[in-house]
Amino acid sequence: MSPQMILPVFDPACRRVFHLDKLGAQGQLVALEIWNRATGRDLGARRLTVYRCTRCGGYHVAAKVVQPALGFKQGPVVDRPEDYLAAHSGGPPAR
Repeated sequence: MSPQMILPVFDPACRRVFHLDKLGAQGQLVALEIWNRATGRDLGARRLTVYRCTRCGGYHVAAKVVQPALGFKQGPVVDRPEDYLAAHSGGPPAR
């Protein structure tokens, strides 16, 4: 006899997939992240997260908007440090 898998069920009231426990929802989160990377899907400023639903009491996975940290500014991405220094010092790169 083959083992039975407990599959998540779509909950029409919450309009999301219902998970009985947090571990099952985290498993779906990992699977969705792998799927998104494999298919090239970009979530932009959103990240997948697991949360407890107040309506049904189960766990759901959703894409939430992540706000950047206050006061943090990401600089330009450069391949070579000398190009970065040349761009910010005002002079030509030393080669």
